[in-house]
Amino acid sequence: MFGGNTVMRPHGSITQIFKFECAALVLLNFDENKTLSFLRLGEFVIRLIIKSTSSILMTTCRVRDFKWLIAKDAPIIRLGQRSFAFVMPGLVYGLQFAPFCSEDTIGTLERVLLRFSDYSDLLCEGRQAYPYRDNDLNFWTNIRPQIEEICRPKLSRFGHLFGRSPFPGGNSAVSNLLRAIRTCAATRIIADAMLTGFLKSIHISILDTRRLRERARRIHVIGSEEASASIEVVSNIVQALEMIWMQSTSPENSSQGHLATELQGELVSIPPRQLPFKHWKLNEAGMSIFVHNPTNPPGQQAGREAMFATEN
Repeated sequence: MFGGNTVMRPHGSITQIFKFECAALVLLNFDENKTLSFLRLGEFVIRLIIKSTSSILMTTCRVRDFKWLIAKDAPIIRLGQRSFAFVMPGLVYGLQFAPFCSEDTIGTLERVLLRFSDYSDLLCEGRQAYPYRDNDLNFWTNIRPQIEEICRPKLSRFGHLFGRSPFPGGNSAVSNLLRAIRTCAATRIIADAMLTGFLKSIHISILDTRRLRERARRIHVIGSEEASASIEVVSNIVQALEMIWMQSTSPENSSQGHLATELQGELVSIPPRQLPFKHWKLNEAGMSIFVHNPTNPPGQQAGREAMFATEN
């Protein structure tokens, strides 16, 4: 159901824009057997977080306590009457609502996703009907090829990779789950940092690579426009941690701190991509405080421990 209730915080606001009482969340692994990992069952909520001093926003989802970011450079596909795939670099989540979820509720969700993500419906991809019923036993296994067919070129257009982690040892079911846990922790920490004032303007870059005419039209129609979070706000943190872990387990590595600085510089120095929306991401200073600086956002020690978890 549509929420709309807003809670004010010292440095921003949280608005609940969608809620439904029961959904199941699974992780589609990229291991050799393409297994599934069950993540959560419970209430599904979408919240909009706006930072008051920087005109930036981010949109988060959660099933119970498991959070992730939705962004305009991260595809979401409707795959059935009540089933959706959330795709981002190195991760694919499958979300399925309970059988009593009405089409009106799904319609409300679609309007939210159209505004805050790269959303599409499988029926709009030249298909007359959904290929599998939502309650099919092997629904997620059977639908995987369609997810990849649609999302691989979409992510590539945004400058992201679909599927496996590029790092050795990052493709087992355990490693996929660890990446999901780190993504959840990073999403929670960034959201709290926005609202507590820990995240400052010196930590972010706001980019607008749209054509001048489109930029002017948007400003004329809606006035000032907030910058939406790129999926890289979270995925760059997770990728940097994976790089550090890979190097720290290698015999030739001798300076993890030096490596972290080097790698975060590489991630943030990539030339701006031609994204069709105004967006923000962490710059080198921002990456530093969230990847290897001991200073923590208030109350986020547990989240940082989850981000730095290992397979051992």
